[in-house]
Amino acid sequence: MINFYKTLKVSKPLVITGFHSFGSVGTLAAQYLRDKLNAEEVGFLEVENLPSTALLIKGEIVYPIRVFYAKEKNLIIFESELPLPQNVSKAIAEDIANFAQEKRAKAVVCLEGLAVKGEPTQSNVYVIFNERKLSTSLKGMKILDTGLIFGLSADILLKCKARRIPGICIMAEAYSQFPDGKAAANVLGTLGKLFKIPIDVEPLIRESEVFEKKMLEIVKRAREFEKRPPKIYG
Repeated sequence: MINFYKTLKVSKPLVITGFHSFGSVGTLAAQYLRDKLNAEEVGFLEVENLPSTALLIKGEIVYPIRVFYAKEKNLIIFESELPLPQNVSKAIAEDIANFAQEKRAKAVVCLEGLAVKGEPTQSNVYVIFNERKLSTSLKGMKILDTGLIFGLSADILLKCKARRIPGICIMAEAYSQFPDGKAAANVLGTLGKLFKIPIDVEPLIRESEVFEKKMLEIVKRAREFEKRPPKIYG
């Protein structure tokens, strides 16, 4: 169930979801987007069977799944940092799809990270859709033709399909071991092109590059340490 702090007067919004995924791509992208657009926190999503967990941000307890509204761009953003258990996925998707139907949303867009073997080299971004007619608006994009999609984004796209709500998932190849801000920036770049939303992702890329260098150095040192011959005492 979605609880709003006050009556939300919104019509035909673009609905964005950014949940925990590979490389925390969905969460990072959603957070960066709402900060850049000065989105207001307008509510939260309450789900039965969600583990008793609350987030702490700067000492304040906040809801695990929060809802933001960027009035100027007419964007609704659902975001969460938590790895959400599979048993609540359909309930969350149902609530989001019902909300999108009630508000006659233009589309629902899921932001995701895509796991790849080893380290992503080209930062590929792929899109999938829940209606064939959407393919014309996705020209020039890399469409993932075949395969499987699991979890919350799959449930959201299917629930939207059942209600004839356009649904798109934008996925960027990402590191799975640590937060990948560069992949999040790539996802936002594609989102901006598709819906003509100007998003300056350069700060996110620069921040990601600094973080990535630090993490790769740590990994390199750890591997070098593992290769050292064991010392024999006695």
